[in-house]
Amino acid sequence: MNKLISTLIILIMVNLNLRAASDVYFKDQKRSMTRWESLEPSDWLNFDYWKKASKLKDEVPKWETILQEKRLREIMGRVVECVGDCRLFRGRGFNSTSYRSSIREGDELITLGDSYAWIFLMDGTLVRVSPDTSVTFKEFNVGKKEFFVHIRVNSGNVVYMNRSRSPLKEVTDRETDQIFLPLEFYEANPISGTVEVNEDNLFALLDDSENKLINVRRLNQLIKENNENISDKKTFNFLVMPNGTLTGYDLNVEMIVLLGNRSYIKQRASEWQGLAEQKDEAGLFYFRGFENNQNYPMDVGNWQEIDVSGRSIRPAEKPELFSFGEILSKRPWSIMVARELMMKNYSLPFYNETDPNVLALEHGYRMWGELGEDKKDDLQKRLNYLHEYTRRIETSNLLAANQFVKKVEQRGDDVKRFEYSNRFYKTAFNYYIRREENTSQDNTDREILNSTTKPLWKRINGIR
Repeated sequence: MNKLISTLIILIMVNLNLRAASDVYFKDQKRSMTRWESLEPSDWLNFDYWKKASKLKDEVPKWETILQEKRLREIMGRVVECVGDCRLFRGRGFNSTSYRSSIREGDELITLGDSYAWIFLMDGTLVRVSPDTSVTFKEFNVGKKEFFVHIRVNSGNVVYMNRSRSPLKEVTDRETDQIFLPLEFYEANPISGTVEVNEDNLFALLDDSENKLINVRRLNQLIKENNENISDKKTFNFLVMPNGTLTGYDLNVEMIVLLGNRSYIKQRASEWQGLAEQKDEAGLFYFRGFENNQNYPMDVGNWQEIDVSGRSIRPAEKPELFSFGEILSKRPWSIMVARELMMKNYSLPFYNETDPNVLALEHGYRMWGELGEDKKDDLQKRLNYLHEYTRRIETSNLLAANQFVKKVEQRGDDVKRFEYSNRFYKTAFNYYIRREENTSQDNTDREILNSTTKPLWKRINGIR
């Protein structure tokens, strides 16, 4: 009897060891495949249900691995800063976001009222969300040679900025988007320049060009350091709007989605971004239509207007309407400094790790293949599927919305369509106009307050 028990124990241990060696689990993911919180007792005790499930599992030997990957909700990014009420919807509930709040695949971020947010994605991409805007973060895939990012702009105004390895030109222009300052991420706040002011040099504060260069040079140094520590992986983007899809590598795009109305999109040129190394690769815009596989190369540097049905695109009639909102994301140096610092904390494994098991067990991410029609890897198959599925489902949504609008109008009711207005930028732009440069005075005749020299006081006020 004792021999039998010992034999059974050995067999069980061997089985567990083989299982652990053959099955790769993801970090922080439960190994049990049973979702007890949503399990119905009648299903659990139903013999016929168990029999059917067992038969299906026998037909698919890797059912457990497939189910694990399907349930995996990888962290796509984290919140850099939120001003106002930024709500993150996950599952059936929501929570208010703040600095370093995690954003997982499938999460939807909504900025209510006069709220703004900057989001950091794990590949180094920055996403700026304007007021009254909704964006869904669909998926983030780590490939062997590239990243794959899939988001959907449901409505509102979004700026999407892939990280560039190029340094920035050293200019003396003011930093923009200062409504976010001081950042809760203290180390990313701008460094205060010091100016010596006395009776012999009263106009020193008027010429602070050297102080404005401090933070640009600091940013360039951080970019250089990160470039030396990461591989040259690029990011392929799959950006979805109700009436169109934009794809391409290394994009810097602003999208304005007005529900029930036209949408607007602009791929920014590297010269406008202030990059020292200028290289522009036009993204491809895909239309709507059940059988419409056509695409349109973007006109880099110019605003494009997309019609309601997503069947045509043309140059915007009044691009000057978007200039005030566009300027806010032109020189967000502190946000970009935060991006480089967060990359050191979060992004290095995704650029440098090549072992799928290590990526899964230590970081909780799945390793995908490569893009390319000749590769025929899982990542390329995923892209092909998304092209077809997205075009068909979004076309169906547009047709259903159009039919609903017609019925409402037939009843004599008014249909309120979204219009572009200064609500997307007014508060941030006014703050930028009013805010002064963060410059301190050295060797002045004024009395220096003792409190201004204390580290705690500086941290509270975001002064470095």
